[in-house]
Amino acid sequence: MNFIRLFRGSKTGDALKALYQWGRQISRYRIQRVFGALYPNVINFPVTDRCNSRCVMCNVWKEENVTDLATEAIAGILSDPLFKKVRSVGLSVGEPTLRNDLAQLGQVMIRKLPKLKGLSIISNGLQPEKVENSIKALAQVCQQHRKTLSVMISIDGIGDVHDQVRGVPKAFVRMQETIERLQKMPAISLALCCTIMRQNVDELNRIWNFAKARGLYIKFRVATRVDRLYNFDCTGGYTLNETQRHCAAQFLEKLAMTYEQDWERKLYYVSLRDMLVENKPRTVPCLWERDGVTLDAKGKIYYCAVKSKSLGNALEISAKKLYFQSANLEYRGSIKKTACAACSHDYTTLFTRRLLFQLLKTTYRKIILLPLLDRGMVFFAELLRLVLLEKKPRNKKLLKKLFVMGWYGTETTGDKAILTGILQNIQQDFGEVDTTIASYHPFYTRRTVSEIGNVKIKIVSIGTASCSRALHQSDLIVMGGGPLMEIRDVVDVLRFVLKGRLQRKITMLYGIGVGPLYSKRLKRVVKLIVQLADIVTVRDQRSMDCLQAMGAAKGVELSIDPSTVYLLGHPGRHLRKTEKIKKIGFSIRAWPRNYAATLSEEVFKEKLMMLVQVYAEVIEYLVKTQHAEVTLVPMNTFYVGDDDRDILEQIQAALPDEVKTRIVTGTGAPSEIAGEIAAQDLFIGMRFHSVVFAATLGVPVIALDYTHGKGKVSGFMEMMDQAEAVIDINDLTKEMMLEKIAGFSKKINVIGEQLMCMQSVLLDKNDINRHQLQLWFAAKKSGV
Repeated sequence: MNFIRLFRGSKTGDALKALYQWGRQISRYRIQRVFGALYPNVINFPVTDRCNSRCVMCNVWKEENVTDLATEAIAGILSDPLFKKVRSVGLSVGEPTLRNDLAQLGQVMIRKLPKLKGLSIISNGLQPEKVENSIKALAQVCQQHRKTLSVMISIDGIGDVHDQVRGVPKAFVRMQETIERLQKMPAISLALCCTIMRQNVDELNRIWNFAKARGLYIKFRVATRVDRLYNFDCTGGYTLNETQRHCAAQFLEKLAMTYEQDWERKLYYVSLRDMLVENKPRTVPCLWERDGVTLDAKGKIYYCAVKSKSLGNALEISAKKLYFQSANLEYRGSIKKTACAACSHDYTTLFTRRLLFQLLKTTYRKIILLPLLDRGMVFFAELLRLVLLEKKPRNKKLLKKLFVMGWYGTETTGDKAILTGILQNIQQDFGEVDTTIASYHPFYTRRTVSEIGNVKIKIVSIGTASCSRALHQSDLIVMGGGPLMEIRDVVDVLRFVLKGRLQRKITMLYGIGVGPLYSKRLKRVVKLIVQLADIVTVRDQRSMDCLQAMGAAKGVELSIDPSTVYLLGHPGRHLRKTEKIKKIGFSIRAWPRNYAATLSEEVFKEKLMMLVQVYAEVIEYLVKTQHAEVTLVPMNTFYVGDDDRDILEQIQAALPDEVKTRIVTGTGAPSEIAGEIAAQDLFIGMRFHSVVFAATLGVPVIALDYTHGKGKVSGFMEMMDQAEAVIDINDLTKEMMLEKIAGFSKKINVIGEQLMCMQSVLLDKNDINRHQLQLWFAAKKSGV
């Protein structure tokens, strides 16, 4: 578990608070080891089995002849000494607000539980007025006794998706009204929660943005079998398939690294991600292992709210006797041994000594040790640079083992296509090669190799012994996938190249981009990388110019981005003829802050809002007046490098309800994205590879250059003889874009023909990449 990345996504105070909580729990559990089982400090209390929802992941609503426990009976149960240290009670399943005595129930709990700090309640929000009245009454009781009240509303999709999951017409509209009513109540803490399932996995980002737009915190969990929900026979209706698990895992990683501030939640999301796609056991501990008790609507006592059997009925036998009975404690131990490792439920607590020691070890390694080693490595590389600079081809040998590095584990759709193109070239010239990829997030790259149809590729985690071993055993080390630019991790590329040269491996920077680079230190690092590599080819003239300015262009060849190899063979590439532009694709990314460094933060935010409005107005005009079908295409669906869906959803939200657009869902597989782009009559792209995809596939493209006209987007369009199709984002207006689109509509077929005629140019430039490797390795034998 990468704790330092989690720390970077947290406020310092939150991290220190987590360490304090760890310390408290260490003390608490040391006491337990001496004196035996602890009294529970939290109750999960499903106060009723009645429910007005018809959810696909729950069968509570199917229960017949449901009778709620009277408040007097509940008071009797809570008078038991077992509950004397309870600090929190959660009211849940079915729909708690269907009880007409909720306020009285709150009074009972406050009176009977002397250590109680607060209550929490979860509701489906299907009856706005009733929910509001029930919560208001309960909130008044809590206020009178200075107890907190947390309210959570369930949301499982946007619009029709939520209705389908809940099985109730207009459930989403009603839930929205409930949220609006409750937001006017200052006495409560309001939040949202979402259960991830196959019906809403493509909606997760929209749900998240729905909550953020309303200033509400939201938590996510995965639908799972819970005995108290009686859902053992409906798992087939909500369980995730392989692709959906990866979509969910990407989203959970994003939450942990960019959104969540609570450390228990962070650790849960990372653990859940590993369970979904790595088949790893649960690593985050559960509160119910030691501290929790469940009391159901019939008075029965349980340990775990998910897997425990009933220990007995507290109306008949003392709850304390049931809880601490030696046979039952042994049963709780068996649950921990047999069920906890595979449990994906979101009941969590912070403490385990293993996690604490891992945190301290990782923090020391990442914050203190590695920065010192990085500085020493750069100094060492400069000392050895002259000794290691012999780049003459040695005796040719067969290429058997390939080691690929780059920004894998954070790859965009473009990076996936780069990898595919490199492997296609190598296979064509040298046959099947045993390939290993070094990745920052192996789970993500495993999905990539599955998408490109090459599951035999090995994935190793950067910084591990298996990574070093794979590099040592390789014949060729290739940097391909992402540019050498102003990010700290470019030092990792130097580390790989330096190790390769010291071990006399052949190293190649394969059709890479270079820049932007601002700091002297990273310019120095990139210069060393280029000088130490045996073979260097760059994808555009702008990259070559950058190297020349650093004095590092000697021996560098100008080639092409390897993704074009893959795209030239895509079945969607064809000469298109159209009389009218009917289908228009947009691929917009958030404007990176480092490309607008001269703007103040306030001006930059205003500019971003203005750009979203411009995009929305252009789309609205095209849909209403041109009757165009607009598709929004994300080229990146991972949090690193900005998830394109965030800004695309902002654009969608800025459109009138009658203007319909579609955001492409999924994990960004290159075949799927290329197919979507190839289906358009006109494409408007901002990311470099969105422009490369469109132009190479023969789709007329208008490029939005966010690098002041000096970067890779403009460079590629100039090479494709399409410089007039570039708009500098600093000058972008609605009128300018519509004028450009109108101009394209008059010569759309001519532009398409021009792009198709560039095939020979692209293939010639790709041959430079292939030729450079052929100088160092023997080509495959005929028939092999």
